[in-house]
Amino acid sequence: MLVRRCQERDACDSNGGSMVVAVAAQAHGSSLGGSSDKELAATSMASRVPVVVVVNDGSDSVRVNGGNQGGDVARKADIERSLRGADCVFHLASYGMSGKEMLQFGRVDEVNINGTCHVLEACVELGIRRLVYVSTYNVVYGGKEIVNGNESLPYFPLDEHVDHYSRSKSIAEQLVLKSNGRPLK
Repeated sequence: MLVRRCQERDACDSNGGSMVVAVAAQAHGSSLGGSSDKELAATSMASRVPVVVVVNDGSDSVRVNGGNQGGDVARKADIERSLRGADCVFHLASYGMSGKEMLQFGRVDEVNINGTCHVLEACVELGIRRLVYVSTYNVVYGGKEIVNGNESLPYFPLDEHVDHYSRSKSIAEQLVLKSNGRPLK
C-alpha cells in the first residue's frame, strides 16, 4: 500500500524509474506487530521494487528479493550497512507499545529514540533524500477526545505521558521533523 502510493506520486523515484526501498522494522515487541512491514515488503515485491528489510530477529525476518538484512535498529553500524544503496526508507521500527516490553524502558529508548537517530544520520550520511516515518497518535493524544484534529495539533507534554512508549515516540517524531530539509552529504 505505501510503496504503491510512493510510486504513483514518484515520491521515492530518484533514478529515472528505479528505486531501492529500505524498511526498518522491529520483529519482536513492535507496535505494528510485524504486519505492516510484511505488507509493505509484499507490495514492493509485487511492484518489482527492490527492498531491503532491516529486522532485529532473523527468525522473524522478511525476505524480499534477496535483500534481507539482519541487525538492530539501535546499532548505528547495522543501520548504515543495511540502508546503503537505498533511495527511500520506511522507518516502522518501534518497541514497547504493549506487554512486558512496555517495562523495558532502556530498550524502548534504544529502539524508538536512538534507532530513529541512527536512521536519520544514515540518511544524511548516505544521501538518502526520502524518509517515511511511522509514528503514533499518542504523540498528541492525552486521554481527551480530539475533534477535527489535524497535523497542527500541539504535542502532548512529554512529562505528562502515562507510558514510556508514547513519550519516546513523541521525542522521535520531533527529531524526524527537525531533520526535515537537513543537507545531505
